[in-house]
Amino acid sequence: MSANFIPKSFIESLVAAINIVDLIGSRVELKKAGKDHKGLCPFHNEKTPSFIVSETKGFYHCFGCGAHGTPISFLMEHDNLDFVTAIKYLAEKVGMEVPSNDNTNAKKENEQAALLEEITKIYESQLNQSSEVKQYLTRRGINEKSIKKFRIGYSPDSWNFLSSPKLLKRFSEKKLFDAGLIVKNEKGNIYDRFRGRIIFPIKSSSNKIIAFGGRNIDEQLPKYINSPETITFNKSHCLYGLSETYEARNKNAALFLCEGYLDVISLAQIGIMPSVATLGTALTESHVKQIIQRTPKVVFCFDGDEAGKKASLRTVDIVLGFAGGLTEFSFLFLPKGQDPDSLVQAKGKDHFLELAKKSIPLSELMIKIACSEMKNNNAESKSKAISMALTYIQKMRNQLYKDAFITDLADHLKIDKDLIINASNSDTNTFKAMPDKGQPKRSENLFIREAISILVQFPKLANKEIPLDALSKIEAPGASLLVMVLRYIRTADSGITTSMIIEHFRDDDLGKHISKLVSDYVFDDEPIAEKILEDIIKKLSFHGSRSSLAESLAKKFKKQ
Repeated sequence: MSANFIPKSFIESLVAAINIVDLIGSRVELKKAGKDHKGLCPFHNEKTPSFIVSETKGFYHCFGCGAHGTPISFLMEHDNLDFVTAIKYLAEKVGMEVPSNDNTNAKKENEQAALLEEITKIYESQLNQSSEVKQYLTRRGINEKSIKKFRIGYSPDSWNFLSSPKLLKRFSEKKLFDAGLIVKNEKGNIYDRFRGRIIFPIKSSSNKIIAFGGRNIDEQLPKYINSPETITFNKSHCLYGLSETYEARNKNAALFLCEGYLDVISLAQIGIMPSVATLGTALTESHVKQIIQRTPKVVFCFDGDEAGKKASLRTVDIVLGFAGGLTEFSFLFLPKGQDPDSLVQAKGKDHFLELAKKSIPLSELMIKIACSEMKNNNAESKSKAISMALTYIQKMRNQLYKDAFITDLADHLKIDKDLIINASNSDTNTFKAMPDKGQPKRSENLFIREAISILVQFPKLANKEIPLDALSKIEAPGASLLVMVLRYIRTADSGITTSMIIEHFRDDDLGKHISKLVSDYVFDDEPIAEKILEDIIKKLSFHGSRSSLAESLAKKFKKQ
């Protein structure tokens, strides 16, 4: 079932029905603290409680690490569930049935997930019956605990193991075909996709098996094959090991992104987690989005050979758009011919972690690449390096990161950074300065953020006399979101809560920032918040009226 097929009205009703204190209290020890509850944060290690849960708002917030959100957000972060699975869990908890406009696909997805679970058990059983394969895994350094944790199995070296009459009677040919487990040739004959291979179940973020990866044990090519894309599996969105190695409590740990299944398993086996791998495809923006939600640092692991260097260049292009956020990216180049699996098997955990400390930050790697062909310090060499660097600068979305990178590059080349800025202006206009005249004052932006936060935390205040017409004339960032929030609250039920508002706007390009605003500007006392809001609205209304007056005057002079 896709999140897009669950009505917003149901989601809002669901979070309204959930007692967030009971939900979180079943996982975290909470104690009453005034009108709220407090406990040790489950998302980072702390000795003094800074984790606050508000029953009336349906919202949690940690003053230590900044974790925040609704009941749905908590399950996604703490229990490592995806959005839809979190909704299903909460719905079952309060006896509500999740409606969907896509019941057909949802049913197919559930049936395929159930089928893959059964096939996994069969493959696990086959592994236990094969001493040869067990010995191979032992030689590769994979212990029994890891075999069980990652549910490793074995597909017998047979063309018709799953497609045998016995199993076809249990699992229909069509279901096995749709799940990518059997193949049909030009003559219409069917046979098993995975034959004589170690099987690595691939899981979704909600811990459901959605596909398989298979590895030969005799080193014949192709060494690895994966399930084809199905209704449950898209390799551009999936990361192997995320479900098995990520834990919310270790949210501050660095995440290692590798190339293969055995890399992930070997790292996890010695306690280096989280560790994940792409599934025979290059890194995608979807992969990066999943990663940055879960860790403050990503270490990309590459072989030190030419192929590894080329792969790192592709990765740089993908992650550049996310640089400057809350997640730091660095690149670890291993000795030639080594991968994380072979390295930790040969040298151990401490050696690998020592190498990881020497990983190269993204900005340093880009400067290194840009300047890699500099033969000397003459103008030609520097011009060539700047031209190369501009290809990176153009892809950077975060202005502060751009400025910092330009400063570092200028220092490295020992030139004035204005030369780089001018070069980028003449080429792409990326850094042309915005005129001060059209920029909103910083205090105005702050007022808008605070106003949104107050209204979301105390929705009843939206019924006060707030001039929407004047506010809608403001051209500052966030003003349109403020108007959207006001209009929504006024048309919603009287019992609307903070968490209901956040979930209503979860998928909106502007509204998705509301949860962060509530976390940044926490108000405990409603009367004080009301007074602050009144003052803000007066100031904003003045700005809006002034904009409206200026617009009227402009039209008047235009007619003249």
